[in-house]
Amino acid sequence: YTLSLHDALPISNTATYGGGIRFQGNGGAADLYLDANTSVINNTAQSSGGGIRIEGQATLHADAPQTWIAFNEALGTQGGGVLVVGPAYAHIGSPGYVLGGVIYQNTAPHGGGIALISEVGGPAGADLVASDPTKPVRVEQNRATASGGGVYLLSYAHMEGSGAIPQETATLKMEGARIDDNAGQEGSGIYADTYYTNIDFPAGSEVFMYGGSSCGTGTECNSVSGNRAVDVNDNSTSGSAILIQTEGALQAKQLAMRGNEGAHVVRVADSLHLALLLDSCLLADNTLSAELLTLGIAGATINQCTIAGNMNVADGYSIVRADADLTLTNSIFAQGSQQTLLNSDAGADMTLDYLLSEESGSLGAATHLRQGAASFVDAAHGDYHLAAQSLGLDVAPPVVGDDRDLDNRPRDQDLSDVSNGDGPRDLGAYERQLNACYKSDTIFCNGFELP
Repeated sequence: YTLSLHDALPISNTATYGGGIRFQGNGGAADLYLDANTSVINNTAQSSGGGIRIEGQATLHADAPQTWIAFNEALGTQGGGVLVVGPAYAHIGSPGYVLGGVIYQNTAPHGGGIALISEVGGPAGADLVASDPTKPVRVEQNRATASGGGVYLLSYAHMEGSGAIPQETATLKMEGARIDDNAGQEGSGIYADTYYTNIDFPAGSEVFMYGGSSCGTGTECNSVSGNRAVDVNDNSTSGSAILIQTEGALQAKQLAMRGNEGAHVVRVADSLHLALLLDSCLLADNTLSAELLTLGIAGATINQCTIAGNMNVADGYSIVRADADLTLTNSIFAQGSQQTLLNSDAGADMTLDYLLSEESGSLGAATHLRQGAASFVDAAHGDYHLAAQSLGLDVAPPVVGDDRDLDNRPRDQDLSDVSNGDGPRDLGAYERQLNACYKSDTIFCNGFELP
């Protein structure tokens, strides 16, 4: 069964479930297409799915331009804009409407923008993958009165008579997507929650961010930025921009996190079922009241990241707290004298290699550690590309394969005017490109340097 909406306007409707649209695949597979010039706006669900509730063996496709799910509200539980109830799935690739992102200014207690709720029938999932690499998917300015301002995920597990405990894992995938300027008390951008069975078996939720062909060249691929941890009265809370609860997963490549407000940018509650990964990331200009990253007892890898300009990290807190095995490599810390790293696990396996940091005392076990300040093109205006002749250029060995930086441009560019350390790879989120044109050195720019 297929239903396509073109030039449609479900507006100002009210229902218990699915204020604008309730779409069920109960008798077999069913597909709902939101085609061009379709807007689902100003609808209300007394329970869940303010704009759209999709459930059963159903798939939502919202990939066309000029598609808008906006100003909807779920009063009871989850999914202000879109609620996906497992085994349903959502494909969202639209850049949205001229006035805002595809998921815009929706409200719910959990998952102001999108909620993914797994059930006994199967897992709930969504991919936010840009249909046009030059126009990212945007989930913006949504609000959760409790948790998950942009996206909320909840998995499911149950014990069968045989004693087996099958899991239905809620999963979010991003490639060329923005979850920006949302608000919630906890997980203001993304909240990956955990379901507990009656024997306290935890079923965590998963968040994956990829770099690839859906990411435009010259722009940050994925973003979780400008989100605020606040209560319904806009008072600051101790929440995080991304919260991953017990036995969840966060693996992110080409991720920028700027201008978030809360206690942490990323917090892991305790353990994860997959090691945390942050690769080619920028964590900059966030305003915090505790650690920037607090990783619980989860093993973690942080590679090729730039951490700079984050404000109000309180005295007594480190930039990174990791109480388990940690690999921290090829990265830049530009946080003045703030303690870079705290790991209270004396038996943790620590790999600290090819780092540039203004503070070095907490990194004493590192190899290839450079103490000093990186020079950025224009940090005052948020440009954290490395400036010409900066520390951090051409430091580390190359890596086999087509490895890309945060701008989706190739790594291992050997600069002729910079002496190599152990190879041509730059530290941090960005690789300075050959013949690159940047704001501070424009004398040789002629517009033909890069695509």
